[in-house]
Amino acid sequence: MAVATGKSFASRFGVHIAVFIFVAIWTVPTLGILVSSLRDKDQIIASGWWNSFASSTQTEAGRLPP
Repeated sequence: MAVATGKSFASRFGVHIAVFIFVAIWTVPTLGILVSSLRDKDQIIASGWWNSFASSTQTEAGRLPP
């Protein structure tokens, strides 16, 4: 026999939606910091991190002679 906990489906669903929104708000800036850390300074200044997914330009890094 199932025991009723006193919580309705609507209240549990509301909690799940609130947690999902909180996680999304927390994850988006974290993703932005991660993507920005992989770009060089000129790219960060020129455009936002959200534009880096659509950009097809590549930057090459090399060593300078001593």
